[in-house]
Amino acid sequence: MALRSADVCIEVHGGNGFTEEYGFLDMYNGARLLKTAPVSREMILNFVSEWDLGLPRSYEGGGPRPRRLRVNRTGC
Repeated sequence: MALRSADVCIEVHGGNGFTEEYGFLDMYNGARLLKTAPVSREMILNFVSEWDLGLPRSYEGGGPRPRRLRVNRTGC
C-alpha cells in the first residue's frame, strides 16, 4: 500500500515528484526497500541495541558478536 501511494504521488506531480522539495522519492525508496527486505520492528531494535548501544544479544543466533568501537575521547 505504501509503495502504491508513493508511486501515485510521483505520477500526480509529474517531474516535480522527483525533486527534493516534495520528498516523494524518499518515500518511494523507503517503501520499496521494505518490499525488498521485510524487516520487523524487533529486528531493528535488536540491531540497534547490539551494534550502537553495545548491549548483549536478546536472541540466540549464529554469527560473530559485534565488536565495541573504541572512541578517542581526547579530541584528536
